[in-house]
Amino acid sequence: MQQVLYDGWVIRLANGYTRRANSVSPIYPGHADSETKIAVCEGLYRARGLRPVFKMTPLNQPPQLDALLAVRGYTLEAMTVVASLDLYQVVLPETGSVKVWTRPEKAWFDIYVQLKDLSDYEIGAFKNILDNLAVPARFVLLMDDNAPVAGGFAIHEGKMAGLFGLVTDVEKRNRGFGRLLMWTLLERVRKAGANMAYLQVEEDNSPARHIYESIGFCEVYRYWYRTLES
Repeated sequence: MQQVLYDGWVIRLANGYTRRANSVSPIYPGHADSETKIAVCEGLYRARGLRPVFKMTPLNQPPQLDALLAVRGYTLEAMTVVASLDLYQVVLPETGSVKVWTRPEKAWFDIYVQLKDLSDYEIGAFKNILDNLAVPARFVLLMDDNAPVAGGFAIHEGKMAGLFGLVTDVEKRNRGFGRLLMWTLLERVRKAGANMAYLQVEEDNSPARHIYESIGFCEVYRYWYRTLES
């Protein structure tokens, strides 16, 4: 909901909903020294009652930033795999029955936040993020006997499509709905003109990683977070 470009670092602020939307991404080299910049970032997050969080990748700028944060007491969290799939190098099987919206309409949103089991606070922050999307998107519910069993959304950026927030009803898991949701979303984004799909999954989420790898997603790189608790 708020974003600051500060001397090569992008500072994202979204009322604490998800690390990705509330962290510093060190994109390119700047001019100020890292210790000064870290202190400025910490001040911005503390002023909003948020933990300072940095998103780390193999391309951090400066390269020694991860080590600097560790020395300052930042702990490593949420090692995440970014994987991609060439949509024209995979055969998409028959897909499931879905309902699709181009905006996060109430009919999708109310059911989706129940599937995600979000708190009232998280619901408000999440809605603000979705309402301010600046690129085309598709919001999907997978149906079984006319009842929603899984959901997610896809963001379109040119020929790329990012898959986000994939979730299955907790009482319907391990029945193939997660895989069916994936195939269905991939079929939809390919029809919309995408030739490459990508997603992000935490390293320790073995069930989801197994599904994605069996479909054909290949790891591109990993990122992780450095978080200061005190």
